Amino acid sequence: MPCVVMETAFTIIFIAGFCEGATILLREHFYVSDFKNWDDASRHCRAQFTDLSRVLTEDDVERVINSVPDRGPTSAWIGLKQDSDRQWKWSGGTALDISFNKWASGEPGSDYWNDCVYARDGLWYNKGCGDRIPFYCCKPCNGELTVVQEKMTWENALVYCRSNNTDLSSLPSNYTAEKVISSTVATTDFVWTGLRFLMGKWFWVNGEAIGLEINWKYPQNSACPSATRRCGALSVQEKVFVAMPCDEELNFICYSKLYTEGHFGQKRPSRAERQRHSTMPTLVMKTAFTFLFIAGLCEGTTILLREHFYVREFRTWNDALQKCKTQYSGLSLVLTEDDVERVINSVPAGASASAWIGLVRPDDHTGLWMWSGVTALDINFKQWALYEPDFDDTHDCVYARDGRWHNTRCTDGLHYHCFKAYNRELTVVQEAMAWENALVYCRSKYTDLSSLLSNYTAQKVMNGIGNTADFVWTGLRFLMGEWFWVDGETLTGNIIWQYPQNSVCPSTTRRCGALSVKENVFVAMPCDEELNFICYTKL
Repeated sequence: MPCVVMETAFTIIFIAGFCEGATILLREHFYVSDFKNWDDASRHCRAQFTDLSRVLTEDDVERVINSVPDRGPTSAWIGLKQDSDRQWKWSGGTALDISFNKWASGEPGSDYWNDCVYARDGLWYNKGCGDRIPFYCCKPCNGELTVVQEKMTWENALVYCRSNNTDLSSLPSNYTAEKVISSTVATTDFVWTGLRFLMGKWFWVNGEAIGLEINWKYPQNSACPSATRRCGALSVQEKVFVAMPCDEELNFICYSKLYTEGHFGQKRPSRAERQRHSTMPTLVMKTAFTFLFIAGLCEGTTILLREHFYVREFRTWNDALQKCKTQYSGLSLVLTEDDVERVINSVPAGASASAWIGLVRPDDHTGLWMWSGVTALDINFKQWALYEPDFDDTHDCVYARDGRWHNTRCTDGLHYHCFKAYNRELTVVQEAMAWENALVYCRSKYTDLSSLLSNYTAQKVMNGIGNTADFVWTGLRFLMGEWFWVDGETLTGNIIWQYPQNSVCPSTTRRCGALSVKENVFVAMPCDEELNFICYTKL
């Protein structure tokens, strides 16, 4: 039977005096029930999390214990190991603090080969590193927050933090925020954080996932903030997040990822390498089984439409990439669960399920997985199969099989997945105009009156609009005996009409296409009807 991996997490925060760069350790501990030796466990943690767990405080001890499920074994590796000089060090090279340890009675044992440490019920024991037991990982394992008492706009604060630290800081929860603010020395009522609203959603600029515990002062306004309030600050007095104008000048919180250089070989990356880790929010898209996700339509929401194509010919990864770039946009990017599903569905019956995707580890000595060698893999979304990626230095390219990722040699010949993409920003204009006037308005201020690829697309748009109107104009028009999109997009069979028989040959007074907000169907309406309408801007 394959081993089932159980991963559970608890968050721990330790603050040692928050003033001009005091340390906040933001640690989540994960219990992994897979049985591995210490070295393999360390590699797994570094691939999937940050490292094997470091137990530096009593809170760490408690959280590590609480991360073990009821049915799980209680003995599991932590990141403590004895080096060649017989010194106990944490993974990464940090020496064990002699003022804090949790050795059980009689430990550590004196046997020369018992160089690795496991925890059981909060106490530490050493044993042979080759034994296979569960293990604890942490993510992140160390970090330092600094309140900068200079007043800057959000963008300038971001530049400052990325130049002098690692990034503008994320705060995983309101509990974290409360601890920060309780010790802060800010000179402004609000402090900038790394929270930003773009493309219809809030995100942390350092790539961390936004938890459900974020507490907004005005939740209704934060869901769809005005165009002038799309940067996230923390209220010093109320300890809640507030959407504020990005040009407001405030103190801000920078985050520095702490690196060590020891016998495990971790080195602090260059500034350019650190900046390459910062990620924008997951981009929205379409697939060839037309899929679309819209993150709240509010004064212009970016939509990336991505179609996935399965190509049934054998090529190396590099040859497949060039072919995809020639005929499509590139090898497929798999950035969401919807991508996973659509890539799987693109494989025809009887075809090989193993096919290249656009994930590769470039030969730049960083060891980072990148999409087509350009965009770093989002640490918050991975689909690696069990025991992947392996650690063979020649296995630098990735193929997908049944939704899971596997790495292998780039010179292998496989089928491959390509994608074709374009992105646009949709804007609902809440002025009532006739269809022709709406067309002129969109073409003068945006790109065009918008096409909507299918009723599924339309439904997602309508969910973002709300009930501001009964109908909205789209770029659908009937001329010369047929319906077409005025922006030149192909009209597919996915369009659902309210009255199909009337749409085939509409009366001369009903030859403009609107979308019913309530019923999510297209309707042929009089072109002189005055309605709200949807414009788009090609990005």
